[in-house]
Amino acid sequence: MPKITGKQILAALMKDPEYSAQPASVLAVTDPFMLGIPEALKDHLDNVVTLATLMDAKIAFLRYLVDNEYVKKVVAAMPKDSFGLMDAKEVAEMMLDAMGQVIEIFAEVVKDVPTFLEALEITEEQMMVQALNPNTLKLYKTGTLTIAVVLKMQPMVIVKNSK
Repeated sequence: MPKITGKQILAALMKDPEYSAQPASVLAVTDPFMLGIPEALKDHLDNVVTLATLMDAKIAFLRYLVDNEYVKKVVAAMPKDSFGLMDAKEVAEMMLDAMGQVIEIFAEVVKDVPTFLEALEITEEQMMVQALNPNTLKLYKTGTLTIAVVLKMQPMVIVKNSK
């Protein structure tokens, strides 16, 4: 298993303004989950990155969050004015539902990545160009990028699910 620590992942996440800009109360709940990523993804860390292995890691990450009640904890830590007209329970239910849908979609895509890419009329490399920064992409192109390295260099690729 590659040597990667939760502290390394968290340090990389804190360099990303989208992650570090969260309210302190949310970070206090989120950070322990991020520290637990190496254990949660231990079966994925050595995998060379392809679209399939990256999606498998994202699925495992999402399941880790769901299994450990991440949504319930993070919603409870959110400022009360962040919910708009909804209450915390509704927000949590929506987030859990969205995570479940992402897991289902990714699981279907992973079953047949070539057909998925063909339907989009895009190559895997073109997809990766959209997701990876130039330094990470260079390693991908040489076939030396692993999930562990992604977590060290660009963890939001796995942590964030909207791109």
